[in-house]
Parts: sequence; C-alpha cells; structure tokens
Amino acid sequence: MLPINEKDLCRKYRTNVKKIISAWKKGLNDMEIARATGVDTATLQKIREDIELSHRRSRLAQKRGERAEQAKKNPF
Repeated sequence: MLPINEKDLCRKYRTNVKKIISAWKKGLNDMEIARATGVDTATLQKIREDIELSHRRSRLAQKRGERAEQAKKNPF
C-alpha cells in the first residue's frame, strides 16, 4: 500500500497532519484533537476523508495490478 503524502496534506490544511494521525491512532476523538490543535472539527473530517480516499485508491490500484498479473498468467 502506498504511504499517505503527509506533506501535501499539511500544506493543504496548514496544520500538522502527522500529529493528528498519531492522535487518532492513540484513540482520541475529534473534539479532543480540535481542542489540542486548534483545528476545526469540519477540517478534521475533511482530513480523515482525504486519507480514506487515498487508501481506497491505493487498494484499488493494487487490486487492478493483481488482476492484470492473473490475466497475463492465465488468459482464459
């Protein structure tokens, strides 16, 4: 799976996305993160959606690559 481009997300949202991701991994909810970082909860939701979308795209690309390899091995 491809890694998330945190630098682009940091530039897009003008915040430390790596810190937000680690807070989510620790189990903090959006309100706690918003209070600690000063980022609006709507912005946190957009960041989460961007991360989920990039994961979906990478999984889809991986799945397409696997199907292409199987088609080359067994064309029928």
